[in-house]
Amino acid sequence: MASWSSVLALTGFHYSGIDKSLQLSAKEGQYFWANGYSWGTYVVKKTGTNTQLSLKALHGSLEITQIKLGASPNHVLKKPTKLSEGEQLNLTL
Repeated sequence: MASWSSVLALTGFHYSGIDKSLQLSAKEGQYFWANGYSWGTYVVKKTGTNTQLSLKALHGSLEITQIKLGASPNHVLKKPTKLSEGEQLNLTL
């Protein structure tokens, strides 16, 4: 379990199933995420003043209402989104 905490610390990943909020690292790169029921990858890319986020579910599904990158304010989605296995969500934050 100690090695798992290192993965979470490096990726900044935190998911709350209660309010369907997702917190991720704002550093550029490709990361692995997992919440115990589903897993996938996400990519953060800076483009000028914007940040591009691509979130992909490789197994299971993930319901999201808001996303937070690093210390930035929460980005509330216009409508709750369910990301199912094989699907990808692309956002500009």
